[in-house]
Amino acid sequence: MSVTTTIGPSGKYLVCRVDEPVTAEVVFEMIRQLDELADQTGIRHRLIDPRGMPNMMSVAANYDLAYKDMEELKIDRSTKIASLRLPTDTVDDFASTAIKNAGYNLRMFSDEAEAIAWLEED
Repeated sequence: MSVTTTIGPSGKYLVCRVDEPVTAEVVFEMIRQLDELADQTGIRHRLIDPRGMPNMMSVAANYDLAYKDMEELKIDRSTKIASLRLPTDTVDDFASTAIKNAGYNLRMFSDEAEAIAWLEED
């Protein structure tokens, strides 16, 4: 899988870059890598960058991710999650709405600097 996870330059957030179409398996790998690095570093906030990669998950799979999978994976609802998208991309609107409605602190950004500023807020 082409998922790369690092610590952001300020040390206040983790970065996960995705270089392949987004499937459930890719999402689970992102979460696994981010959780592992968060456990090692204590850094909880996350910047996810799948820009240009299509979401291949069905509406039902996106719903299950928000209301079932993230709960089972014990994703902390207080963790800030910034997800980047291309300015013209609306394909993840349902997924992001479902995740937010399930109580997770997710925001979508088309501007990386704005996403980082939000993650670095105290």
